[in-house]
Amino acid sequence: MDSTKIFHILDLDYPDLEQVKIAYTEDRERDAFIEIKKCFLERKRLSLFVEDTTKMIFAAYKDGDETAEKLIN
Repeated sequence: MDSTKIFHILDLDYPDLEQVKIAYTEDRERDAFIEIKKCFLERKRLSLFVEDTTKMIFAAYKDGDETAEKLIN
């Protein structure tokens, strides 16, 4: 499974995800995951980060446990 799929369902242009986008576009995946973890822990609503909730639901259904585990750890 490609752990970077999470970045394809998030709206990286959302203001709170600036550091995530910078790290991801600079191929610093580990830093991007660290930044996204910070955003998720501080978030008010997940939907603010997601550009398409259908994609999010499909990804969570398909391999959400593995992605979440990698993201959290």
